[in-house]
Amino acid sequence: MSASRRLAVVALTVLAGGVATQAQIPTRDEPNRGGSLDLASQDPAVALERLRVAPGYEVALFASEIEFPDLAKPLAMTFDTRGRLWVLTSPTYPHVRPDEKPNDKLIVLEDTNGDGRADRSSVFADRLYIPTGFELGDGGVYIAQQPNLMFMKDTDGDGKADERRLLLHGFGTEDSHHSIHAWQWGPDGALYFQEGTFLHSQVETPYGPRRLANAGVWRYEPRTEKLDVFVSYAFANPWGHVIDRWGQNFISDASNGYNYWGTAFSGHVDYPRKQRPMQEWTLTRVRPTSGSEFVSSRHFPDSAQGNFLYNNVIGFQGIKQYRTVEDGSGFVGIEIEPLLQSSDPNFRPVGMQFGPDGALYVIDWFNPLIGHMQYSLRDPRRDTSRGRVWRITAKGRPLLARPVIAGAPIAAQLELLKAYEDRTRYQARLALRDRPTTEVLSAVENWVAGLSPTDPGYEHHLLEALWVHEHHDRVNQPLLERLLAAREFRARAAAVRVLQHWFDRVDGAMRLLAPLVKDPEPRVRLEAVRALSFVPTAAAASAALEVLTLPMDYYLTYVLDSTMTTLEPAWKPVLSTGGRFAEGNAAGLSFVLDRLEPGELAKVARSTPVYHALLSRAGVPAAVRREALEALASQNGTTLLREILAAVDRMDGRPGSSVPSADLMQLLGTMSAADLAPERSAVERLGRDGRNDGVREGALAALIQIDGTATGAWQLTEAAPRLRVDLLRGATRLPPGPALDSLRTLLMPVLTAATTRTATTGTAPGQIPGQSSAPVAGRYVRLVRPGRAQVLSVTEVQVFSHGDNVARAGTATQSSTLAGGATGGHAPRAIDGGLDMAATAGTDPLNGTHAFTSAEQDPWWEVDLGAERPLDRVTLWPAAPDTRNGLHLSVLDANRRVVFVRDMARVGAPSEEVALAGDMSAAIHDAGIALLPRLPGHEADAVTTLAAFMRQPAHRQAAMAAIRRLPPSAWPQAEIAPLADTVLAHVRAIPSADRTGSAFLDAVGFGHELAARLPDGERQRLTSALDALAVRIIRIEAVSAQMKFDLSRIAVTAGEELVIELVNKDEMPHNFVVTKEGALETVSLAAEAMMSSPDAFGKSFIPTTPEVLFSIRLLNPGETLQVRFTAPTQPGAYPFVCTFPGHWRTMNGVIDVARAAVRESAQ
Repeated sequence: MSASRRLAVVALTVLAGGVATQAQIPTRDEPNRGGSLDLASQDPAVALERLRVAPGYEVALFASEIEFPDLAKPLAMTFDTRGRLWVLTSPTYPHVRPDEKPNDKLIVLEDTNGDGRADRSSVFADRLYIPTGFELGDGGVYIAQQPNLMFMKDTDGDGKADERRLLLHGFGTEDSHHSIHAWQWGPDGALYFQEGTFLHSQVETPYGPRRLANAGVWRYEPRTEKLDVFVSYAFANPWGHVIDRWGQNFISDASNGYNYWGTAFSGHVDYPRKQRPMQEWTLTRVRPTSGSEFVSSRHFPDSAQGNFLYNNVIGFQGIKQYRTVEDGSGFVGIEIEPLLQSSDPNFRPVGMQFGPDGALYVIDWFNPLIGHMQYSLRDPRRDTSRGRVWRITAKGRPLLARPVIAGAPIAAQLELLKAYEDRTRYQARLALRDRPTTEVLSAVENWVAGLSPTDPGYEHHLLEALWVHEHHDRVNQPLLERLLAAREFRARAAAVRVLQHWFDRVDGAMRLLAPLVKDPEPRVRLEAVRALSFVPTAAAASAALEVLTLPMDYYLTYVLDSTMTTLEPAWKPVLSTGGRFAEGNAAGLSFVLDRLEPGELAKVARSTPVYHALLSRAGVPAAVRREALEALASQNGTTLLREILAAVDRMDGRPGSSVPSADLMQLLGTMSAADLAPERSAVERLGRDGRNDGVREGALAALIQIDGTATGAWQLTEAAPRLRVDLLRGATRLPPGPALDSLRTLLMPVLTAATTRTATTGTAPGQIPGQSSAPVAGRYVRLVRPGRAQVLSVTEVQVFSHGDNVARAGTATQSSTLAGGATGGHAPRAIDGGLDMAATAGTDPLNGTHAFTSAEQDPWWEVDLGAERPLDRVTLWPAAPDTRNGLHLSVLDANRRVVFVRDMARVGAPSEEVALAGDMSAAIHDAGIALLPRLPGHEADAVTTLAAFMRQPAHRQAAMAAIRRLPPSAWPQAEIAPLADTVLAHVRAIPSADRTGSAFLDAVGFGHELAARLPDGERQRLTSALDALAVRIIRIEAVSAQMKFDLSRIAVTAGEELVIELVNKDEMPHNFVVTKEGALETVSLAAEAMMSSPDAFGKSFIPTTPEVLFSIRLLNPGETLQVRFTAPTQPGAYPFVCTFPGHWRTMNGVIDVARAAVRESAQ
């Protein structure tokens, strides 16, 4: 979905009363968040009074523990083909006590008289232990008995399981409520079930071991005994999975409340790889969730059909409802009014399903406490005896006649595959699954032959017939091919999935699959690209790349990236050896070349696209780059210079192009003036109009080289102060000689005048008359983080016009929205005025203020200002300091022409300002200052000039760096002492909070260099003064994969001012918290209690308590952060700890605070 389209959907959401209608029942605090127990709803009548349904619906009690004591702690449900409700219960959760035997149960509830209340209950199986999921099928029950998958069956007809058979063993059990759950039959005849993070499964199968670590979705074919990972993704704990009418998967993650279109990340990946983060398909969320369903019931209103429902159990306690919108290859969910909400803090809806009568049935775990991280495992307030089933119906609409499925003839069961209700067809498939395969498939053939092609549901009926074949594991290639060519694109997409399942048993499977990559419908293309991930050949990779010849969207790009990653072992060797690959597909070849590291790219067999890639990629060795230029020159019958200029033109201004284009411009400096002269006009054009700074700088330097003097270039930049800066910066690459001397002649009067007031113009000291740059006329401000699998994250973007921040009134969009993290990452968060992610945590529905994308190729964020206007500057507030990949900033006019670009090598905290207009005098002076050390023969004069600039705070840093580039022997002795005094005064003026940055350290280093040239007494005085101002930095690392810090004790002086530098080298997030003496456990347990709070990540799991003395926020893997710390004034042993849940028991240490004399003697 395009970002603009997705934005329009958001707007429609508000207009339709979606997100804007969330003024619902006020939520109560959980007991561990200051709330009190309210047990009045132990009476189901009170609980019913506290339920509120959307207009047009009503809710009633179907069953409770009052009538049926075995209905204690229900956690999963499904109906059977007789219309009975099966419920799995677990009063044993969260663990069995030493003096008890587990006796969880699978019970069957029946409404025998059709009055909407259960009147009969029986126990099918007991003596179970925390059975987290089950499904009916094949004459029995598939059920989780961690670490096992069991099959239970009633063989004597008494309604009780008397056969218990172990099918699979080895599923992870590290966390009981993360074990295999959310069971669902797919229309393909496979069982799907899921597990959460922390678990490590290794399951033996007849086809070899199957492994999954830290969450995913399993797919099990009971007939073939094949077990495979359907989705390998870093879920928290996915307790929802529902499959729509056309076989599309939708998966909900409980702990964070994210909802995913499961198809898009279900391509093949090899263990232990995980799919990269993917955006949600719903535009809003709550957490934690459990259970999901699509409305597919004629009993419900027409307006509700197809709506997506999911339960939520903390805070908002009820059923959220979303309008489902198909868009591009995927879906978008727009929130509308909740279907159900309760004011009862004990209401915990954990599962739901439409029943055979068309009503929606909801199971209620009923408990004042929920979860076993938020509360003690042995907390006596846990409820172990209650559970309810609620029934939601539509007012004034007739219930459905219960379909006769069990015991019906095969022909009648096949007719039920035409039913509107998803759950009726679901049950009919299971009934047909139980019948003899030969009889069923013979009947299916006759049924298909009798279908009318004019029936609006004809192709869906054919699809149901194909799925029956999958249930019986029988390939029907003619029917498959018929559906691959269906008019209904959803049927084609579903048929592609079947082709993937049968790939090794279908004649000419690749011949059938490859053309579908170019199907007119994006969802069919996506299914085809996904299917190719299971075909480990270079031909499959080449076929997948054909999708790039048609329009792409977020999900298509995501799936293509995943497939090409999986198939890398197949296509990379072909590419590197010059084999035939992606022939005639320039976009496809470019796609794979972009995925190669520079070293890999240099080994690829040469071709024109490869040469272009070598020229446009940073990090390519100069010799390889020159080889590419020479090859292109030979191939095109041109010169090396023309190929350089052509390559620069191709990439100039593109995200990530600043380094390679600057590298190419550097080559101009290796050419003679005679070689450059034929292209003078092209060089001048780049110097004047180039978009990248490095391009303009290189071109202007080359212009001086061509002319043999700086006069022409100086005149060219006279009325363009920004170009004057580029000229001076570019000149640093020129060799000594007359041309550079001519530039010094022009420059020195400018620098000399910089510290004096000009009487004739009245300009301020340092200001150059007429050197103001005009504002940039722009409408769009765009940020891109170039590269593969990058995340763009920004807290705030401010765009100023005439001094006003006009971004706040703009419209923000971005390439994707990350599912995960603390804020939801929506684009408008970067223009909401919030500069601190934690500032709105707990009050903002998205719990934060910064925007971020999912990990993708070249992610972008953009603000549309509504109209073109003069822009002065842009200020960026990054979400965190980032030194790995620079942001590419561009400004576009109303016609989306680029009018300004800037590649930033670093975006640091707290903000980065990019000037688009204004006085350029300071920038011109700084560029001139930097050039002075590179003008040989005038070193002493240069130091004198630079010493004058040292007295101007605005230029002190630049002047200091310039002097240090000159040999100390060239420093006039008369300047040493005054410079030393200036440096000492400067260092003393730097606030203590800033005395760990490079500016402070550079100044101290310069001071020591000056001291070395002073007499002994003066030297000792200066060095002592400088040393006294230094601030100690204590570096502490989170050690990779060991759940510990590298330091266990830190010695400091009482009241000492120092800096803690936290370095996260682990794969988990970590924080750093200092507590009062003896408060380690109290603070850590308070942090663990935050798990149930939606703002826990926003607050970095740091509890608000006076026992916390100091803290550093959660750092992601690879992050480093320095924070100022004042040691406690009282001597003692103060614990430090990582309070991220589960980390504190091993990630801790002690800060020993001693009186100054004690620490000094110890050191």
